[in-house]
Amino acid sequence: EKMTSAVRQEISKMLRIPVSALLTTKNFCDYFSKGIDLYDLRIDAMQKLLRMPYKKSLRELEKLRKNKDSKHLVIRMVSPAVEAVTFKYYGFKAHFRMIQTLVEIAIFHKTNKRFPKTVDELKTNVCINPFTGKNFKYNVIKNKAELKLEKRTFIKPIVEHWTAKK
Repeated sequence: EKMTSAVRQEISKMLRIPVSALLTTKNFCDYFSKGIDLYDLRIDAMQKLLRMPYKKSLRELEKLRKNKDSKHLVIRMVSPAVEAVTFKYYGFKAHFRMIQTLVEIAIFHKTNKRFPKTVDELKTNVCINPFTGKNFKYNVIKNKAELKLEKRTFIKPIVEHWTAKK
């Protein structure tokens, strides 16, 4: 059955897609085909974000959100999930770097019979928090090394410990 102009207008408004995409089946298929192409481009752009420092990736993500193609139905549908995965990546990266740093601290402690005064003494780049680009917060309390990832990020605060055995 043919769609009336009023029905097309209503569907267009509801889905926020152009009325022209609803004129024919071909137009509809072309509209979604373009959306899939835009999705592929968005995935490529998101993968590039993963190779950037966190703060720069937030600026680039904001540019992507303001891009005219962001209004496309397919992009509106998938972007939240793709963005969530991107930010989870930074959380996992931070957590793994904390664990790597604690291993470096343990090796330093075994080798030097003391904890490093700062993580700079470790002479490694794994101590860097991917969210801030700075070293993790580091303390030694009662023979226990402590690294902190503070709640400035989308993930819960993380505290990792390593206790030196006597």
